[in-house]
Amino acid sequence: MPASLKAAKAAERKKAAASKKSKAAKKAKSGGRGEIPDFETLAGGKRIDNPRPYAMTERFVGGEIIQHPVFGVGVVAVVRGQDKIDVAFQGGPRTLLHNRAIPHKMT
Repeated sequence: MPASLKAAKAAERKKAAASKKSKAAKKAKSGGRGEIPDFETLAGGKRIDNPRPYAMTERFVGGEIIQHPVFGVGVVAVVRGQDKIDVAFQGGPRTLLHNRAIPHKMT
């Protein structure tokens, strides 16, 4: 096999391995929640000037605009189960709790 062909095959394997690592890194970064569309995509055409304040005791639905005290304005992208939501913020996606009761303190 000519050296140039060996080099081309090696470069192809290296590129495939890098692509596989990149996909794994994206999945790890997303917390296993898959691809969440970015904030601009989800907020496009929606009014974001009056977001609903976030509280873990409140229940949210997909597409809702929320205001988080740390992350800012976001759009609920996915409701996962009864108590988790994936929210697209300008700084990137986050998983938040919702629909949770606050346990009472024992006195």
